[in-house]
Amino acid sequence: MKLASIVLATTLISTVACANIVPADKPLTGWYVGGNIGYATVDGNKDKMINDWALEGGYNFNQYAALEAGFTHYPSSYEAQAFTAVVKGVLPIAGTDFSVFGKAGVAFAHSDVLGSSIAKPTIGLGVSYDITKDLQAEVQTSTVGEKLNVNSLDKFEKVTAGLIYKF
Repeated sequence: MKLASIVLATTLISTVACANIVPADKPLTGWYVGGNIGYATVDGNKDKMINDWALEGGYNFNQYAALEAGFTHYPSSYEAQAFTAVVKGVLPIAGTDFSVFGKAGVAFAHSDVLGSSIAKPTIGLGVSYDITKDLQAEVQTSTVGEKLNVNSLDKFEKVTAGLIYKF
């Protein structure tokens, strides 16, 4: 968690330091929606690998910062879901259609099987590629929570790939 905080802080500082490196034809502000599919591990145990899917949407304030909300479904023996609210910092890579991004916020997780809910921090890192000015492909990894206790939700770490559409 400490390393991720350092990476996120470095990304945000670099974002501010690298102003005006995105071509003008890319949308700088506005709404976006997207979907991702991938896999997750439960409490870091590769034997507990599960598929997941996620929907997300947000608002880009500029090419460097956005607010995002999301929903992730973990269809496993836990039947868990997580709603997220994050701040997203983006660092466009000069001369390319690639960007790196970091996310930090809170996840509200619930397990139907365990009948428990919890709010925990979530962080993530990713890379995106602008296919067109309105369509973006992304790959990201994120972590939701820490191991809570024996009778509750575990820590979920996920890797996903998906598409984002910018309005």
